Amino acid sequence: MRFTLVTSIILIISAFSFAAQKDVTKLYNTANSQYKSEEYEQALENYMKAIELGGYDFRLFFNIGNTYFRMGDIGRAILWFERARILSPNDPDIKKNLEFSRKLTRDRIESIYAGTLLQPFFRILVNISFSNFWIILLIISVAASLASIYAIIRLSGRWVAVVLWILLIISTSFWYIKGNSLWERSLAIVIASKVDVRSAPSNNSELLFTIHDGTRVGIKETRMGWERIILEDGNSGWVPRQTIEMIIKHNLFSKTNVTDISE
Repeated sequence: MRFTLVTSIILIISAFSFAAQKDVTKLYNTANSQYKSEEYEQALENYMKAIELGGYDFRLFFNIGNTYFRMGDIGRAILWFERARILSPNDPDIKKNLEFSRKLTRDRIESIYAGTLLQPFFRILVNISFSNFWIILLIISVAASLASIYAIIRLSGRWVAVVLWILLIISTSFWYIKGNSLWERSLAIVIASKVDVRSAPSNNSELLFTIHDGTRVGIKETRMGWERIILEDGNSGWVPRQTIEMIIKHNLFSKTNVTDISE
């Protein structure tokens, strides 16, 4: 009796999942046709419905970015290109569209590390995805283990094992720094056309500077509907929460029921 009940539950869940897969794919393909016909608002609506039903695919995120771009919303275009890049960091089309969109932003903010010895280091951290980092760590750890076993058995080649273990420690440290970096876990994009950055979480506080849509910011603190942000040049201040949107949203990247699209 228990086996029959469990089997029935599994079949029901599978049926719902299959139905959701079909709905997501249908919405995605419909939106693609509307996009090609330059019906951008309708296309965007169907792309978003696909996400609500569990759509979770870099092509879906990428097409949403393209749709926002065609609608003239550079901030949200960059936001969705960044989300697509997380799922497919090596996709050339995503890289190309993201770089092109960034060139259209009004703010020209130079990294605080520009021109220093730390610039290449942080550039490497940004460009290597977490999945590639895991592959690198796995390869080095396996090589270090094999070298250690060989050194113990043959009583030679110890320096190779030592070098590999040191390299593994350094790589693990880089991974830890990347994982805890503000620019990895709390990165957001300005989606309002113009945002006044203030010295305190209040409209009556001192105006420090102004930023515009598409600018990347790191979120340092949240308070009373305001976010304390920091720019890549080190400048910091408070902005209303609705003027920015985090790239890694909990309800988007922590789904328990996700559906890949298939064209």
